[in-house]
Amino acid sequence: MDSRSFGGIETHVLELAKGLVAHNYQVTVVFSTEYTPTAPLVAALQGEKIQTMTLSREYRNVSAMFRLREAIDASKQQDRVPSVIHAHGYKANLMLRFTRLIGGTDSIRLVSSFHAGETPTGRVRLYDAIDRLVPFLVSNEYVSVAPFNLRFPTLVFWLRTSSPELN
Repeated sequence: MDSRSFGGIETHVLELAKGLVAHNYQVTVVFSTEYTPTAPLVAALQGEKIQTMTLSREYRNVSAMFRLREAIDASKQQDRVPSVIHAHGYKANLMLRFTRLIGGTDSIRLVSSFHAGETPTGRVRLYDAIDRLVPFLVSNEYVSVAPFNLRFPTLVFWLRTSSPELN
């Protein structure tokens, strides 16, 4: 995810991570970019002893769109391949879709969450539109946290899984 302040997505991710840890899942929250000062969510997660990783710090010499793929490849070498990658926010969702398109995620369940209900402006409007119009191309599962279906009535998704432990 991309986070520089603390809002709705950050609250959702923090509570989701705490809940998964409480049910004995290993959780790593991955940030696309490192900011100064450090994002409040990073400190909140670390305060809960939840592992974090920042792709821009770990994979500096790799183009931003390839960093997630590099992290997955590194996890394979350490025999720690994630079973689920859950993206939050348009930037993370687009990065996840690109990573799916270039390969390396076949054995990983991919989940995209759509959060914002407001209509974005500027460049973010284009990113948001792409994010909402092409999820079916590369993700396995979709979650709508906000009523974005008011803008895209044919796109209404909810988490569906065949894994009993995730139901």
